[in-house]
Amino acid sequence: MISLLLAALLLAVPQDQPAAVLNRAYEQLRLKQYDKAVDGFRQALALDPSQVQVYKDLAYTLQKMGETEQAVEAFEAYHKARPSDYQTIMELAYLYVQVQKEDRALEFFRRAMDSPDRAQAAQARQGYQNVEGPILAEVARWSKAIEQDPQNFDARESLADAYVRHGDAARAIEQYTWLRREAPSRYRHLITLSELHSKLAAT
Repeated sequence: MISLLLAALLLAVPQDQPAAVLNRAYEQLRLKQYDKAVDGFRQALALDPSQVQVYKDLAYTLQKMGETEQAVEAFEAYHKARPSDYQTIMELAYLYVQVQKEDRALEFFRRAMDSPDRAQAAQARQGYQNVEGPILAEVARWSKAIEQDPQNFDARESLADAYVRHGDAARAIEQYTWLRREAPSRYRHLITLSELHSKLAAT
């Protein structure tokens, strides 16, 4: 009778405690079973969201798998909890370059410039310049084209996109407003305008 009661109590204990799940995930990571490790990290976070470091380990594992956008999401979750971790800020800057969101990359490089580590701050400044330089060259190129022909629709569209990539919402809105007026049937412009107005309102 006692043995049956003990067995019942053991079965009632949850088998997926956060620590056990996490230990399995790290073992699967060691074995390069990345899919299983990712599942384990996510399960551990679902069981105990306070394990903030797990977001970072999840992000690095997703990077190994080539899941860059998912890695960005995991790093963002970690950054939200640990905003002063400059290494994560740098990771996010470079990842945003990879997913071609230059405005976000510039934002994070700018933040990383405040790092107390001089080498890291210098690296952030260089990263910022590497991203910003080609965008500013495009801005100059298309601005000149518009000076020569103010009705150049393609130049206006390219300039607007360059401003978006530079994170200059106000100037992008000016160009997209012109484009919307000239080609009201292009709903991409309307959607982008809505996003830019929301972004500008949030600043």
